[in-house]
Amino acid sequence: MSRTAFFRGFKVVAVVAAVSLLILALLTRPVAETRMALVFAALVLVATVLRVDAGDAAVGFEAAVVFGALLIFHSPAVALIAVLAGTGAHALYDAAARRKWELEPFYNAAQLALSYSLAGLLTTGHSNSMNKRALRILGSVAESVGAFM
Repeated sequence: MSRTAFFRGFKVVAVVAAVSLLILALLTRPVAETRMALVFAALVLVATVLRVDAGDAAVGFEAAVVFGALLIFHSPAVALIAVLAGTGAHALYDAAARRKWELEPFYNAAQLALSYSLAGLLTTGHSNSMNKRALRILGSVAESVGAFM
């Protein structure tokens, strides 16, 4: 298996995993929380439109929106819904406007959503097996690092 085919398969698995978790979150979370997550998704969409890309480096503002959603709801599912819906909508719009469908923008959206939901999982401390304070500190550090990347 070539390196390109392996990495393409990895991208497909990441997108499928993110979409599967999105569907699970939409089916299991309360309707009011899902509506608010979609409001945050609109804010993430605006933040994604305002994103500054310069070669390999990019400055995004979606971390502030996700951090606010996590502070309000204490749910990593809200972070997943907001980020995947917002960045996914931007990827769909961009692909439709350019009339060129590529996997890369959707992979970036899935990767961003999975990383923010993992940081949300660590921040909100939804694990009984580890020290919750350490998880929250690790999640806050992960969000801070993500905001600067």
